[in-house]
Amino acid sequence: MPRIAARALKPTILLSPEHFQDWFANQRQTQSSTTLLEAVPGNDDIARCRRMCIAYWTLHPPASLRLELIQDCLHARDSRVSCYAMAYLAYWRMIDEYPTLTGTQPYLESSQYCYFLEANARCLQLDNSDFAIEALAVTRLGIASLCLLDEDYEKALHQASEALFWAKEVKANILVGQIRSLLISIHLAKADLETVINLASENSSNYVPEIDVLYQQVFTALALAQLGSSQRAISQLERLAETYPLLSEPDDITACIHACLQQIKVTYALGGLDSGVVRDHHPDYWIVEAYHYLLQAEGIPRISSKYVASRMAFYQRALEHCQKHTAVDHRTSLQSAWISAYSALRQGQTAVALNTLSQISTPLSGWFDLRLLFAGLRLELALSLKHPNLSPLEPENELRQLMKEVEGVKPASSQGLADLLIRWHPLAAAYLALCPEPLVPFKKATQAVLRVGYSNAVYNLSLPPSFTYELILRSFDFDLRQGQGFVASDPGSSRNKRLALMSKNGEVDYWQPSFSAALILYGLMKVDQKAYHVQADVIYKSYGVVPFATASYRLIPMVESIDLFTKKLLAGEFGIKEYTQHCLDL
Repeated sequence: MPRIAARALKPTILLSPEHFQDWFANQRQTQSSTTLLEAVPGNDDIARCRRMCIAYWTLHPPASLRLELIQDCLHARDSRVSCYAMAYLAYWRMIDEYPTLTGTQPYLESSQYCYFLEANARCLQLDNSDFAIEALAVTRLGIASLCLLDEDYEKALHQASEALFWAKEVKANILVGQIRSLLISIHLAKADLETVINLASENSSNYVPEIDVLYQQVFTALALAQLGSSQRAISQLERLAETYPLLSEPDDITACIHACLQQIKVTYALGGLDSGVVRDHHPDYWIVEAYHYLLQAEGIPRISSKYVASRMAFYQRALEHCQKHTAVDHRTSLQSAWISAYSALRQGQTAVALNTLSQISTPLSGWFDLRLLFAGLRLELALSLKHPNLSPLEPENELRQLMKEVEGVKPASSQGLADLLIRWHPLAAAYLALCPEPLVPFKKATQAVLRVGYSNAVYNLSLPPSFTYELILRSFDFDLRQGQGFVASDPGSSRNKRLALMSKNGEVDYWQPSFSAALILYGLMKVDQKAYHVQADVIYKSYGVVPFATASYRLIPMVESIDLFTKKLLAGEFGIKEYTQHCLDL
Protein backbone atom coordinates (compact mmCIF):
# COMPACT_ATOMS: atom_id res chain seq x y z
CA MET A 1 0.00 0.00 0.00
CA PRO A 2 1.39 3.49 -0.83
CA ARG A 3 2.57 5.54 2.16
CA ILE A 4 -0.12 7.94 3.43
CA ALA A 5 0.63 11.07 5.48
CA ALA A 6 -0.63 10.76 9.03
CA ARG A 7 -3.12 13.63 8.64
CA ALA A 8 -4.43 12.35 5.30
CA LEU A 9 -6.21 9.26 6.65
CA LYS A 10 -9.46 8.75 4.75
CA PRO A 11 -12.64 7.79 6.66
CA THR A 12 -13.17 4.76 4.39
CA ILE A 13 -9.93 3.26 5.65
CA LEU A 14 -11.25 3.04 9.23
CA LEU A 15 -13.65 0.19 8.43
CA SER A 16 -10.99 -1.88 6.69
CA PRO A 17 -8.83 -3.93 9.07
CA GLU A 18 -6.22 -4.43 6.36
CA HIS A 19 -5.93 -0.80 5.22
CA PHE A 20 -6.13 0.76 8.67
CA GLN A 21 -3.52 -1.56 10.18
CA ASP A 22 -1.26 -1.18 7.16
CA TRP A 23 -1.58 2.58 7.56
CA PHE A 24 -0.59 2.33 11.23
CA ALA A 25 2.39 0.10 10.45
CA ASN A 26 3.62 2.56 7.82
CA GLN A 27 3.20 5.61 10.06
CA ARG A 28 4.40 4.31 13.43
CA GLN A 29 8.11 4.78 12.69
CA THR A 30 7.84 8.49 11.87
CA GLN A 31 4.78 9.76 13.73
CA SER A 32 4.09 10.27 17.42
CA SER A 33 1.12 8.64 19.10
CA THR A 34 -0.50 12.08 19.46
CA THR A 35 -0.20 12.72 15.72
CA LEU A 36 -1.59 9.32 14.89
CA LEU A 37 -4.57 9.86 17.21
CA GLU A 38 -5.27 13.24 15.64
CA ALA A 39 -5.09 11.71 12.17
CA VAL A 40 -8.26 9.67 12.74
CA PRO A 41 -11.13 11.73 11.28
CA GLY A 42 -14.59 12.05 12.78
CA ASN A 43 -16.03 11.21 16.16
CA ASP A 44 -18.35 8.30 15.41
CA ASP A 45 -18.07 4.88 17.05
CA ILE A 46 -15.66 3.47 14.46
CA ALA A 47 -13.35 6.49 14.77
CA ARG A 48 -13.35 6.16 18.56
CA CYS A 49 -12.53 2.46 18.24
CA ARG A 50 -9.56 3.23 15.99
CA ARG A 51 -8.27 5.83 18.43
CA MET A 52 -8.57 3.23 21.19
CA CYS A 53 -6.53 0.80 19.07
CA ILE A 54 -3.78 3.37 18.46
CA ALA A 55 -3.65 4.23 22.17
CA TYR A 56 -3.04 0.59 23.04
CA TRP A 57 -0.66 -0.09 20.15
CA THR A 58 1.75 2.68 21.17
CA LEU A 59 3.69 3.22 24.38
CA HIS A 60 3.27 6.85 25.27
CA PRO A 61 -0.42 7.76 25.68
CA PRO A 62 -1.18 8.18 29.41
CA ALA A 63 -3.26 5.53 31.14
CA SER A 64 -6.04 8.07 31.77
CA LEU A 65 -6.44 8.68 28.02
CA ARG A 66 -6.54 4.95 27.32
CA LEU A 67 -9.25 4.43 29.92
CA GLU A 68 -11.23 7.39 28.55
CA LEU A 69 -11.07 5.98 25.01
CA ILE A 70 -12.01 2.46 26.07
CA GLN A 71 -14.89 3.84 28.18
CA ASP A 72 -16.24 5.70 25.12
CA CYS A 73 -16.14 2.46 23.14
CA LEU A 74 -17.86 0.44 25.87
CA HIS A 75 -20.82 2.85 25.56
CA ALA A 76 -20.84 2.78 21.74
CA ARG A 77 -24.11 2.19 19.93
CA ASP A 78 -22.29 0.06 17.38
CA SER A 79 -22.25 -3.35 19.07
CA ARG A 80 -19.10 -4.33 17.16
CA VAL A 81 -17.24 -1.47 18.85
CA SER A 82 -18.52 -2.26 22.35
CA CYS A 83 -17.56 -5.93 21.84
CA TYR A 84 -14.10 -4.79 20.70
CA ALA A 85 -13.68 -2.68 23.87
CA MET A 86 -14.86 -5.48 26.19
CA ALA A 87 -12.34 -7.83 24.64
CA TYR A 88 -9.55 -5.26 25.00
CA LEU A 89 -10.23 -4.99 28.73
CA ALA A 90 -9.67 -8.74 28.96
CA TYR A 91 -6.56 -8.69 26.76
CA TRP A 92 -4.95 -5.92 28.84
CA ARG A 93 -5.98 -7.63 32.10
CA MET A 94 -8.22 -4.76 33.17
CA ILE A 95 -11.57 -6.47 33.71
CA ASP A 96 -11.56 -5.07 37.27
CA GLU A 97 -12.14 -1.67 35.64
CA TYR A 98 -15.33 -2.83 33.90
CA PRO A 99 -17.83 -1.86 36.67
CA THR A 100 -16.27 1.60 36.99
CA LEU A 101 -16.15 2.24 33.26
CA THR A 102 -19.71 1.08 32.60
CA GLY A 103 -21.34 2.16 35.84
CA THR A 104 -23.87 -0.65 35.48
CA GLN A 105 -22.35 -3.95 36.45
CA PRO A 106 -21.04 -5.34 39.74
CA TYR A 107 -17.58 -6.90 39.91
CA LEU A 108 -17.25 -9.85 37.53
CA GLU A 109 -15.14 -12.94 38.01
CA SER A 110 -13.07 -13.90 34.99
CA SER A 111 -15.40 -16.84 34.30
CA GLN A 112 -18.41 -14.51 34.23
CA TYR A 113 -16.62 -12.02 32.02
CA CYS A 114 -15.63 -14.85 29.70
CA TYR A 115 -19.31 -15.83 29.45
CA PHE A 116 -20.14 -12.30 28.20
CA LEU A 117 -17.32 -12.45 25.65
CA GLU A 118 -18.58 -15.82 24.38
CA ALA A 119 -22.03 -14.26 23.91
CA ASN A 120 -20.46 -11.34 22.04
CA ALA A 121 -18.59 -13.77 19.79
CA ARG A 122 -21.81 -15.54 18.85
CA CYS A 123 -23.42 -12.22 17.88
CA LEU A 124 -20.40 -11.12 15.85
CA GLN A 125 -20.42 -14.37 13.88
CA LEU A 126 -23.77 -13.29 12.41
CA ASP A 127 -22.09 -10.30 10.72
CA ASN A 128 -19.78 -11.07 7.79
CA SER A 129 -18.32 -7.54 7.44
CA ASP A 130 -14.55 -7.27 7.74
CA PHE A 131 -14.79 -5.01 10.78
CA ALA A 132 -17.09 -7.51 12.55
CA ILE A 133 -14.66 -10.33 11.78
CA GLU A 134 -11.83 -8.21 13.21
CA ALA A 135 -13.93 -7.60 16.36
CA LEU A 136 -14.58 -11.36 16.52
CA ALA A 137 -10.84 -12.07 16.38
CA VAL A 138 -10.25 -9.54 19.18
CA THR A 139 -13.02 -11.15 21.23
CA ARG A 140 -11.41 -14.59 20.85
CA LEU A 141 -8.14 -12.93 21.86
CA GLY A 142 -9.81 -11.60 25.01
CA ILE A 143 -11.24 -15.03 25.87
CA ALA A 144 -7.80 -16.60 25.39
CA SER A 145 -6.30 -14.00 27.76
CA LEU A 146 -8.81 -14.88 30.49
CA CYS A 147 -8.18 -18.61 30.00
CA LEU A 148 -4.48 -17.92 30.41
CA LEU A 149 -5.13 -16.14 33.70
CA ASP A 150 -7.19 -19.12 34.86
CA GLU A 151 -4.34 -21.48 33.81
CA ASP A 152 -6.60 -23.25 31.29
CA TYR A 153 -3.82 -23.40 28.76
CA GLU A 154 -5.38 -25.75 26.24
CA LYS A 155 -8.51 -23.61 25.94
CA ALA A 156 -6.32 -20.51 25.74
CA LEU A 157 -4.37 -22.02 22.84
CA HIS A 158 -7.60 -23.03 21.10
CA GLN A 159 -9.11 -19.55 21.42
CA ALA A 160 -5.91 -17.81 20.35
CA SER A 161 -5.61 -20.09 17.32
CA GLU A 162 -9.18 -19.28 16.33
CA ALA A 163 -8.47 -15.57 16.79
CA LEU A 164 -5.42 -15.93 14.56
CA PHE A 165 -7.50 -17.59 11.84
CA TRP A 166 -10.04 -14.75 11.74
CA ALA A 167 -7.37 -12.04 11.91
CA LYS A 168 -5.60 -13.55 8.93
CA GLU A 169 -8.91 -13.81 7.05
CA VAL A 170 -9.26 -10.01 6.99
CA LYS A 171 -5.49 -9.37 6.81
CA ALA A 172 -5.49 -7.54 10.15
CA ASN A 173 -1.72 -7.77 10.45
CA ILE A 174 -1.30 -5.73 13.64
CA LEU A 175 -3.84 -7.97 15.31
CA VAL A 176 -2.00 -11.03 13.98
CA GLY A 177 1.13 -9.75 15.77
CA GLN A 178 -0.81 -9.26 19.01
CA ILE A 179 -2.29 -12.74 18.87
CA ARG A 180 1.12 -14.27 18.28
CA SER A 181 2.39 -12.32 21.31
CA LEU A 182 -0.34 -13.87 23.40
CA LEU A 183 0.55 -17.31 22.05
CA ILE A 184 4.11 -16.67 23.25
CA SER A 185 2.74 -15.82 26.70
CA ILE A 186 0.64 -19.00 26.77
CA HIS A 187 3.58 -21.18 25.77
CA LEU A 188 5.69 -19.52 28.47
CA ALA A 189 3.04 -20.40 31.06
CA LYS A 190 2.95 -23.99 29.71
CA ALA A 191 6.77 -24.13 29.94
CA ASP A 192 7.09 -24.74 26.20
CA LEU A 193 10.20 -22.62 26.42
CA GLU A 194 11.86 -23.48 23.12
CA THR A 195 8.58 -22.63 21.40
CA VAL A 196 8.54 -19.25 23.18
CA ILE A 197 11.97 -18.34 21.85
CA ASN A 198 11.23 -19.56 18.33
CA LEU A 199 7.88 -17.75 18.12
CA ALA A 200 9.40 -14.52 19.42
CA SER A 201 12.14 -14.60 16.78
CA GLU A 202 9.48 -15.07 14.09
CA ASN A 203 7.12 -12.38 15.41
CA SER A 204 9.32 -9.31 15.04
CA SER A 205 7.88 -7.51 12.00
CA ASN A 206 6.83 -3.86 11.84
CA TYR A 207 3.25 -5.06 12.30
CA VAL A 208 3.82 -6.05 15.93
CA PRO A 209 2.90 -3.15 18.29
CA GLU A 210 5.88 -1.78 20.17
CA ILE A 211 4.45 -2.69 23.56
CA ASP A 212 3.94 -6.30 22.42
CA VAL A 213 7.52 -6.40 21.14
CA LEU A 214 8.74 -5.36 24.59
CA TYR A 215 6.63 -7.98 26.34
CA GLN A 216 7.95 -10.59 23.90
CA GLN A 217 11.51 -9.66 24.84
CA VAL A 218 10.64 -10.00 28.53
CA PHE A 219 8.98 -13.38 27.92
CA THR A 220 11.99 -14.55 25.95
CA ALA A 221 14.32 -13.53 28.79
CA LEU A 222 12.18 -15.43 31.32
CA ALA A 223 12.25 -18.51 29.09
CA LEU A 224 16.04 -18.28 28.71
CA ALA A 225 16.47 -18.02 32.48
CA GLN A 226 14.29 -21.07 33.08
CA LEU A 227 16.50 -22.93 30.58
CA GLY A 228 19.69 -21.99 32.41
CA SER A 229 20.77 -19.19 30.05
CA SER A 230 20.66 -16.60 32.79
CA GLN A 231 23.43 -14.38 31.42
CA ARG A 232 21.67 -14.00 28.08
CA ALA A 233 18.42 -13.26 29.89
CA ILE A 234 19.98 -10.66 32.19
CA SER A 235 21.83 -8.96 29.34
CA GLN A 236 18.62 -8.73 27.31
CA LEU A 237 16.65 -7.21 30.18
CA GLU A 238 19.47 -4.86 31.20
CA ARG A 239 19.45 -3.37 27.70
CA LEU A 240 15.70 -2.82 28.00
CA ALA A 241 16.08 -1.40 31.52
CA GLU A 242 18.54 1.21 30.24
CA THR A 243 16.07 2.29 27.55
CA TYR A 244 13.14 2.29 29.98
CA PRO A 245 14.52 3.44 33.36
CA LEU A 246 12.47 2.84 36.48
CA LEU A 247 10.74 6.09 37.45
CA SER A 248 8.78 6.85 40.61
CA GLU A 249 5.52 5.91 38.89
CA PRO A 250 6.42 3.47 36.11
CA ASP A 251 3.97 2.21 33.54
CA ASP A 252 3.13 -1.49 33.34
CA ILE A 253 5.77 -2.51 30.81
CA THR A 254 8.61 -0.58 32.50
CA ALA A 255 7.72 -2.09 35.88
CA CYS A 256 7.53 -5.53 34.26
CA ILE A 257 11.00 -5.18 32.71
CA HIS A 258 12.64 -4.19 36.00
CA ALA A 259 10.67 -6.70 38.10
CA CYS A 260 11.61 -9.61 35.84
CA LEU A 261 15.26 -8.51 35.72
CA GLN A 262 15.31 -8.39 39.51
CA GLN A 263 13.62 -11.78 39.83
CA ILE A 264 16.07 -13.52 37.47
CA LYS A 265 19.03 -12.00 39.30
CA VAL A 266 17.87 -13.11 42.74
CA THR A 267 16.87 -16.57 41.47
CA TYR A 268 20.42 -17.10 40.22
CA ALA A 269 21.83 -15.30 43.30
CA LEU A 270 23.63 -12.85 41.02
CA GLY A 271 22.13 -9.54 42.17
CA GLY A 272 18.81 -7.80 42.55
CA LEU A 273 19.65 -6.37 45.97
CA ASP A 274 20.69 -2.91 44.78
CA SER A 275 17.21 -1.39 44.87
CA GLY A 276 13.87 -1.92 46.52
CA VAL A 277 11.52 -4.61 45.28
CA VAL A 278 9.42 -3.51 42.31
CA ARG A 279 6.05 -3.91 44.02
CA ASP A 280 3.53 -2.19 41.78
CA HIS A 281 2.35 -4.10 38.70
CA HIS A 282 4.10 -7.22 40.04
CA PRO A 283 1.85 -9.48 42.14
CA ASP A 284 4.68 -11.84 43.10
CA TYR A 285 7.07 -9.23 44.49
CA TRP A 286 7.06 -11.14 47.79
CA ILE A 287 8.98 -14.00 46.17
CA VAL A 288 11.78 -11.56 45.38
CA GLU A 289 11.70 -10.43 49.02
CA ALA A 290 12.00 -14.05 50.16
CA TYR A 291 15.07 -14.52 47.93
CA HIS A 292 16.50 -11.35 49.46
CA TYR A 293 16.41 -13.01 52.88
CA LEU A 294 18.23 -16.08 51.51
CA LEU A 295 20.93 -13.95 49.91
CA GLN A 296 21.35 -11.92 53.11
CA ALA A 297 21.72 -15.13 55.11
CA GLU A 298 24.41 -16.50 52.83
CA GLY A 299 26.35 -13.26 52.77
CA ILE A 300 27.12 -13.80 56.49
CA PRO A 301 30.23 -15.87 57.32
CA ARG A 302 29.59 -19.12 59.18
CA ILE A 303 32.42 -18.67 61.65
CA SER A 304 30.89 -18.02 65.08
CA SER A 305 27.72 -18.65 67.05
CA LYS A 306 26.76 -14.98 66.65
CA TYR A 307 27.06 -15.12 62.86
CA VAL A 308 25.31 -18.49 62.69
CA ALA A 309 22.39 -17.06 64.66
CA SER A 310 22.15 -14.17 62.19
CA ARG A 311 22.14 -16.58 59.26
CA MET A 312 19.41 -18.68 60.86
CA ALA A 313 17.29 -15.60 61.53
CA PHE A 314 17.29 -14.66 57.83
CA TYR A 315 16.43 -18.23 56.80
CA GLN A 316 13.54 -18.20 59.25
CA ARG A 317 12.32 -14.87 57.89
CA ALA A 318 12.33 -16.31 54.36
CA LEU A 319 10.32 -19.33 55.50
CA GLU A 320 7.76 -17.26 57.42
CA HIS A 321 7.51 -14.77 54.55
CA CYS A 322 6.45 -17.54 52.17
CA GLN A 323 4.01 -18.97 54.70
CA LYS A 324 2.05 -15.71 54.97
CA HIS A 325 1.68 -15.13 51.20
CA THR A 326 -0.43 -16.96 48.65
CA ALA A 327 0.97 -17.64 45.20
CA VAL A 328 -1.13 -16.58 42.21
CA ASP A 329 0.06 -19.33 39.88
CA HIS A 330 1.63 -22.78 39.77
CA ARG A 331 5.21 -21.64 39.18
CA THR A 332 5.18 -19.08 41.98
CA SER A 333 3.68 -21.70 44.31
CA LEU A 334 6.59 -24.01 43.53
CA GLN A 335 9.15 -21.25 44.04
CA SER A 336 7.60 -20.54 47.42
CA ALA A 337 7.73 -24.23 48.35
CA TRP A 338 11.40 -24.52 47.36
CA ILE A 339 12.35 -21.40 49.35
CA SER A 340 10.47 -22.76 52.38
CA ALA A 341 12.06 -26.20 52.18
CA TYR A 342 15.50 -24.74 51.47
CA SER A 343 15.24 -22.37 54.45
CA ALA A 344 14.26 -25.26 56.71
CA LEU A 345 17.14 -27.41 55.42
CA ARG A 346 19.69 -24.66 56.06
CA GLN A 347 18.41 -24.37 59.64
CA GLY A 348 18.86 -28.10 60.15
CA GLN A 349 15.10 -28.69 60.11
CA THR A 350 15.25 -31.53 57.62
CA ALA A 351 11.89 -33.02 58.67
CA VAL A 352 10.19 -29.69 57.86
CA ALA A 353 11.91 -29.63 54.48
CA LEU A 354 10.75 -33.16 53.71
CA ASN A 355 7.21 -32.35 54.75
CA THR A 356 7.17 -29.32 52.44
CA LEU A 357 8.42 -31.42 49.53
CA SER A 358 5.74 -34.04 50.14
CA GLN A 359 3.02 -31.46 49.54
CA ILE A 360 4.15 -29.93 46.25
CA SER A 361 2.81 -30.67 42.79
CA THR A 362 5.18 -31.75 40.04
CA PRO A 363 6.92 -28.93 38.15
CA LEU A 364 6.13 -28.75 34.45
CA SER A 365 8.71 -30.62 32.38
CA GLY A 366 9.95 -27.41 30.73
CA TRP A 367 10.79 -25.73 34.04
CA PHE A 368 14.33 -27.03 34.06
CA ASP A 369 15.43 -24.56 36.76
CA LEU A 370 12.77 -25.62 39.27
CA ARG A 371 13.12 -29.32 38.49
CA LEU A 372 16.85 -28.98 39.06
CA LEU A 373 16.48 -27.17 42.39
CA PHE A 374 13.91 -29.60 43.79
CA ALA A 375 16.02 -32.61 42.77
CA GLY A 376 19.10 -30.94 44.28
CA LEU A 377 17.19 -30.35 47.51
CA ARG A 378 16.13 -34.00 47.66
CA LEU A 379 19.70 -35.10 47.01
CA GLU A 380 21.03 -32.95 49.85
CA LEU A 381 18.39 -34.38 52.18
CA ALA A 382 19.56 -37.86 51.21
CA LEU A 383 23.10 -36.83 52.24
CA SER A 384 21.87 -35.71 55.68
CA LEU A 385 22.82 -37.89 58.63
CA LYS A 386 19.28 -37.47 59.97
CA HIS A 387 17.76 -39.52 57.14
CA PRO A 388 19.63 -42.81 56.72
CA ASN A 389 16.67 -44.35 54.85
CA LEU A 390 16.75 -41.81 52.01
CA SER A 391 18.71 -42.96 48.97
CA PRO A 392 20.54 -40.40 46.81
CA LEU A 393 20.10 -42.60 43.74
CA GLU A 394 16.63 -41.38 42.73
CA PRO A 395 17.43 -37.64 42.78
CA GLU A 396 20.80 -38.39 41.16
CA ASN A 397 19.08 -40.19 38.28
CA GLU A 398 16.52 -37.38 38.03
CA LEU A 399 19.32 -34.86 37.63
CA ARG A 400 21.09 -37.06 35.08
CA GLN A 401 17.88 -37.27 33.05
CA LEU A 402 17.34 -33.52 33.29
CA MET A 403 20.84 -32.71 32.06
CA LYS A 404 20.38 -35.15 29.20
CA GLU A 405 17.11 -33.44 28.22
CA VAL A 406 18.81 -30.04 28.32
CA GLU A 407 21.25 -31.13 25.65
CA GLY A 408 18.34 -31.52 23.22
CA VAL A 409 16.99 -28.00 23.80
CA LYS A 410 18.92 -25.54 21.65
CA PRO A 411 18.52 -22.34 23.73
CA ALA A 412 19.23 -24.14 27.01
CA SER A 413 22.53 -23.97 28.89
CA SER A 414 23.59 -27.10 30.75
CA GLN A 415 26.47 -25.18 32.35
CA GLY A 416 24.11 -22.40 33.42
CA LEU A 417 21.83 -24.90 35.14
CA ALA A 418 24.84 -26.62 36.72
CA ASP A 419 26.00 -23.26 38.08
CA LEU A 420 22.53 -22.68 39.52
CA LEU A 421 22.73 -25.97 41.43
CA ILE A 422 26.32 -25.30 42.50
CA ARG A 423 25.20 -22.00 43.99
CA TRP A 424 22.12 -23.18 45.90
CA HIS A 425 22.88 -26.87 46.51
CA PRO A 426 26.69 -27.13 46.42
CA LEU A 427 26.84 -30.44 48.30
CA ALA A 428 24.48 -32.08 45.80
CA ALA A 429 26.53 -30.64 42.94
CA ALA A 430 29.77 -31.98 44.45
CA TYR A 431 28.17 -35.41 44.80
CA LEU A 432 27.24 -35.37 41.09
CA ALA A 433 30.82 -34.42 40.22
CA LEU A 434 32.35 -37.25 42.29
CA CYS A 435 29.93 -40.16 41.88
CA PRO A 436 30.53 -42.92 39.29
CA GLU A 437 30.11 -41.56 35.74
CA PRO A 438 30.35 -38.00 37.05
CA LEU A 439 28.46 -35.18 35.36
CA VAL A 440 31.06 -32.88 33.81
CA PRO A 441 29.17 -29.53 34.13
CA PHE A 442 29.35 -29.90 37.92
CA LYS A 443 33.12 -30.42 38.02
CA LYS A 444 33.95 -27.10 39.67
CA ALA A 445 31.68 -28.02 42.60
CA THR A 446 34.52 -30.24 43.86
CA GLN A 447 36.36 -27.07 44.91
CA ALA A 448 34.03 -26.97 47.93
CA VAL A 449 35.16 -30.42 49.15
CA LEU A 450 37.89 -30.19 51.79
CA ARG A 451 41.18 -31.90 50.90
CA VAL A 452 42.80 -32.77 54.20
CA GLY A 453 45.91 -34.52 55.49
CA TYR A 454 49.39 -33.08 55.90
CA SER A 455 48.09 -30.03 54.03
CA ASN A 456 44.52 -28.78 53.96
CA ALA A 457 42.77 -26.82 51.24
CA VAL A 458 39.41 -25.75 49.89
CA TYR A 459 38.74 -23.51 46.84
CA ASN A 460 42.52 -23.73 46.20
CA LEU A 461 43.02 -21.92 49.50
CA SER A 462 45.49 -23.38 52.00
CA LEU A 463 43.93 -23.78 55.47
CA PRO A 464 45.45 -24.04 58.95
CA PRO A 465 44.46 -27.22 60.83
CA SER A 466 42.38 -25.41 63.48
CA PHE A 467 40.09 -23.83 60.91
CA THR A 468 39.92 -27.07 58.93
CA TYR A 469 38.60 -29.03 61.91
CA GLU A 470 36.00 -26.34 62.44
CA LEU A 471 34.85 -26.41 58.79
CA ILE A 472 34.56 -30.21 58.82
CA LEU A 473 32.21 -30.18 61.81
CA ARG A 474 30.19 -27.26 60.46
CA SER A 475 29.65 -29.21 57.23
CA PHE A 476 27.90 -31.84 59.35
CA ASP A 477 25.72 -29.05 60.84
CA PHE A 478 27.09 -29.76 64.31
CA ASP A 479 27.22 -25.99 64.86
CA LEU A 480 23.42 -25.86 64.64
CA ARG A 481 23.06 -27.99 67.76
CA GLN A 482 22.07 -26.22 70.94
CA GLY A 483 25.01 -25.70 73.24
CA GLN A 484 27.63 -26.85 70.73
CA GLY A 485 30.69 -24.57 70.81
CA PHE A 486 32.87 -23.88 67.79
CA VAL A 487 35.58 -21.48 68.88
CA ALA A 488 38.83 -22.46 67.22
CA SER A 489 41.79 -23.06 69.53
CA ASP A 490 44.00 -20.79 67.43
CA PRO A 491 41.66 -18.23 65.87
CA GLY A 492 44.38 -15.63 65.28
CA SER A 493 46.31 -17.61 62.68
CA SER A 494 43.15 -18.54 60.74
CA ARG A 495 41.45 -15.10 60.76
CA ASN A 496 42.68 -14.17 57.28
CA LYS A 497 41.75 -17.58 55.91
CA ARG A 498 38.24 -17.16 57.30
CA LEU A 499 37.87 -13.83 55.54
CA ALA A 500 39.22 -15.33 52.33
CA LEU A 501 36.19 -17.62 52.15
CA MET A 502 34.01 -14.55 51.65
CA SER A 503 33.44 -14.12 47.94
CA LYS A 504 31.20 -12.49 45.35
CA ASN A 505 28.61 -14.30 43.28
CA GLY A 506 27.76 -11.75 40.64
CA GLU A 507 26.90 -8.61 42.62
CA VAL A 508 26.15 -10.48 45.87
CA ASP A 509 28.41 -11.18 48.86
CA TYR A 510 28.64 -14.93 49.45
CA TRP A 511 30.18 -17.11 52.13
CA GLN A 512 31.60 -20.05 50.19
CA PRO A 513 30.45 -23.30 51.81
CA SER A 514 32.78 -26.24 52.31
CA PHE A 515 32.16 -29.93 52.98
CA SER A 516 33.92 -32.92 54.40
CA ALA A 517 34.43 -35.72 51.87
CA ALA A 518 32.84 -37.99 54.49
CA LEU A 519 29.41 -36.66 53.48
CA ILE A 520 30.00 -37.67 49.85
CA LEU A 521 31.27 -41.10 50.96
CA TYR A 522 28.21 -41.55 53.16
CA GLY A 523 25.95 -40.88 50.17
CA LEU A 524 27.87 -43.24 47.89
CA MET A 525 27.75 -46.03 50.46
CA LYS A 526 23.94 -45.68 50.69
CA VAL A 527 23.70 -46.87 47.07
CA ASP A 528 23.73 -50.67 46.91
CA GLN A 529 26.02 -50.87 43.90
CA LYS A 530 29.68 -51.95 43.85
CA ALA A 531 30.77 -49.08 41.59
CA TYR A 532 29.60 -46.56 44.19
CA HIS A 533 31.45 -48.32 47.00
CA VAL A 534 34.64 -48.49 44.92
CA GLN A 535 34.30 -44.77 44.18
CA ALA A 536 33.87 -44.08 47.90
CA ASP A 537 37.25 -45.73 48.58
CA VAL A 538 38.88 -43.66 45.85
CA ILE A 539 37.48 -40.40 47.24
CA TYR A 540 38.54 -41.25 50.78
CA LYS A 541 42.13 -41.75 49.59
CA SER A 542 42.03 -38.58 47.45
CA TYR A 543 40.40 -36.16 49.88
CA GLY A 544 40.81 -37.64 53.34
CA VAL A 545 38.62 -36.95 56.37
CA VAL A 546 40.92 -35.96 59.25
CA PRO A 547 43.68 -33.30 58.99
CA PHE A 548 47.16 -33.93 60.35
CA ALA A 549 47.94 -31.67 63.30
CA THR A 550 51.00 -31.24 65.48
CA ALA A 551 49.23 -29.06 68.04
CA SER A 552 46.29 -30.05 70.20
CA TYR A 553 42.84 -28.68 69.31
CA ARG A 554 39.73 -29.52 71.27
CA LEU A 555 37.79 -30.37 68.10
CA ILE A 556 40.26 -33.10 67.06
CA PRO A 557 38.54 -35.99 68.91
CA MET A 558 35.20 -35.38 67.17
CA VAL A 559 36.78 -35.32 63.71
CA GLU A 560 38.92 -38.37 64.48
CA SER A 561 35.76 -40.21 65.54
CA ILE A 562 34.05 -39.31 62.24
CA ASP A 563 37.12 -40.61 60.39
CA LEU A 564 37.01 -43.86 62.38
CA PHE A 565 33.30 -44.33 61.70
CA THR A 566 33.86 -43.61 58.00
CA LYS A 567 36.60 -46.25 57.79
CA LYS A 568 34.28 -48.79 59.41
CA LEU A 569 31.52 -47.86 56.98
CA LEU A 570 33.85 -48.34 54.00
CA ALA A 571 35.09 -51.66 55.42
CA GLY A 572 31.55 -52.94 55.91
CA GLU A 573 31.86 -53.02 59.70
CA PHE A 574 29.15 -50.38 60.05
CA GLY A 575 25.85 -50.20 58.24
CA ILE A 576 24.34 -46.85 57.26
CA LYS A 577 22.14 -46.63 60.36
CA GLU A 578 25.02 -47.49 62.69
CA TYR A 579 27.19 -44.86 61.01
CA THR A 580 24.61 -42.09 61.31
CA GLN A 581 23.76 -42.98 64.90
CA HIS A 582 27.41 -42.92 65.98
CA CYS A 583 27.99 -39.58 64.23
CA LEU A 584 24.88 -38.00 65.69
CA ASP A 585 25.82 -39.24 69.18
CA LEU A 586 29.11 -37.31 69.14
